[in-house]
Amino acid sequence: MCDGTPTNSNPFSSCGEMNDANTSHTLLNEPPDIAVDPLPDPVTATPGSVYIADGYGNHRVVVYTTSDGGKTYTYNRQWGTTCIINGAPSNSQACPAGTFGATGGGHPHCVVLGNDGNVYACDRPNSRIQVFDRSCGAASMNGSQPVCLPKKIINIGLNAGQTPPSNVSVVGNNAFKNAAPEDAAAILGSLTTRACDMDFWPNVDYLATKSPTNQNTIVDVDLNNDNVWVMDSKTANVLGALGACGIIPCPGHNAGHFAYSHTGAVDSKGNVYIAETITGRRIQKFVQVKSGYGN
Repeated sequence: MCDGTPTNSNPFSSCGEMNDANTSHTLLNEPPDIAVDPLPDPVTATPGSVYIADGYGNHRVVVYTTSDGGKTYTYNRQWGTTCIINGAPSNSQACPAGTFGATGGGHPHCVVLGNDGNVYACDRPNSRIQVFDRSCGAASMNGSQPVCLPKKIINIGLNAGQTPPSNVSVVGNNAFKNAAPEDAAAILGSLTTRACDMDFWPNVDYLATKSPTNQNTIVDVDLNNDNVWVMDSKTANVLGALGACGIIPCPGHNAGHFAYSHTGAVDSKGNVYIAETITGRRIQKFVQVKSGYGN
């Protein structure tokens, strides 16, 4: 059984819950996500910086920068530590700002660069998204740990007061193809949520000649509830949801049903792609068929 306890020969637990390499400039510990910034870095002024969610074994976002167009990369900055409450590692939306859940896998689990200049990091076990400035971790230190507080925290879950009321239909009922017909009550089978991954809808495409510039909507993959929240990026209000966990008992394997929805991506046309892990083993594409969300 994995209890997160390291041994003398291995400072990392077998389930990747320790953060002994959280200060390393050269080593990562099971990073689940990565994002490349095509714009000039706010610290070095050169494009191509790589932001890494170093979250299964460590608890940080780490940034590597390049000065030769991506041929070589150098450690530049980082932020984030393990959540400690009353002297003990913890998972809770009460975790201090800038810390990530101590256990539960993938903390941070995603890193997404918004075209508002901010970095969005999924604190999966704490069911929240922390929003940081891109220059975080560059200026101040507290001992060996960089000091960087988020500009905003988006809490997700029943206790955050952001769940759609029972009379709000699932978004997929009338806005997307391949969506399940269940109403909002059917997707709230879990009292806890896990902010596993997110993207903006519609997404920015730096290669497109006409790319969306406003990212007013967040698509958030909730692993616990096996559905995908559609949220207002500024207010964090839930507008609806895509899909459902399937016919009870979950998981489901029909179109619009999810079996361990894990990651998601959105393209510049507003198509949503959701990858399912474990028994899901597939990617579903949702195509918008009715307008109604900001872009």
